[in-house]
Amino acid sequence: MLTKDHGIVKYQARRGIRMAAYRRLHEAGLVLVVEMPLREVLAPITAIQRVTFLVAGILLVLVWCAVYLIANPLARRIEDCQNLTRNLEAGHFDRRLPVASRDEIGSLARGLNSLAETLEQNRHDLEQAEQDRRRMEEAERLLVESRLQTLRYQINPHFLFNVVNSIDALAHEAPERVHQLVRELARYLRFSLQWREESVVPLQLELEAIESYLQVEKVRFEDNLEVQVGASSEARTCDVPILLLQPLVENAIKYGMETSARPLRLKISAVVANDELHLEVANSGKWVEPGTGPSKKQTRLGLENLRKRLELLYPERHTFNVGEVDNWIVGRIHLPAENAEGRRI
Repeated sequence: MLTKDHGIVKYQARRGIRMAAYRRLHEAGLVLVVEMPLREVLAPITAIQRVTFLVAGILLVLVWCAVYLIANPLARRIEDCQNLTRNLEAGHFDRRLPVASRDEIGSLARGLNSLAETLEQNRHDLEQAEQDRRRMEEAERLLVESRLQTLRYQINPHFLFNVVNSIDALAHEAPERVHQLVRELARYLRFSLQWREESVVPLQLELEAIESYLQVEKVRFEDNLEVQVGASSEARTCDVPILLLQPLVENAIKYGMETSARPLRLKISAVVANDELHLEVANSGKWVEPGTGPSKKQTRLGLENLRKRLELLYPERHTFNVGEVDNWIVGRIHLPAENAEGRRI
């Protein structure tokens, strides 16, 4: 940095490194020289550097704090989304994320909440389907028990003994009626012993079996039994659980003969109203609590079995009650009026 007219010189002196500057003054013919220690010359620059580093450090700290304050809530929300994903993988579908923003993470949280709701609903549907399957299996089991009870309580040696005696009496008094009695007994036995894969049958078949059974009982009790069956054509097409009316009719005859004046009157009706099948079996007489009437071994297991079957086949979609109304014992059943295709009648 030396020229003929001016320059800056750094050199080693006894008192340390020094710096000098000179400039030639042409007017006076003089050279002006200024000399001072190098550290004094560089002191302002060093101070500026220190201040610069200090300011830079402060700015870095401030920037880091700002980034932390901004990024930390986002990181927590992302972590919450990850935790919800892990919970969904573990099968905890009842967990939800709070959504208070409309940014991308808020959209992700809403999507995860929707996924959790869908998975929870699907699990509930699967559990409901499993419960329905178990109810149907239990209904099938009770159906088998109902058939066995029918064989045990209706088609027993005593019942067949009475029928044989009736046939023997008719063979002498009215031979022409023997053929009808045997035909009705065979029809009833065929229906009672027939094993079907279906648990429901059209009401028409159920009524035919009941009418055959009543024809046999009519031969036994003759004028002491009056039967009236009325069912609309619409009701006859409805599906009902197999052997639905059998327990009601059986109890009507068995206990009605103990409490009713002669003749015992029996009415069976079926109609469709408000998309429901209304079934009613009524007999003259009085209601007798189990174990209090002439037959001390009254248990009414058939009615209890029927109640359980209806609860399993039509949960919260049926009504069933039996009680005394104006010297009549009335059993009422209300079911959905559906046909074989599951359509409403």
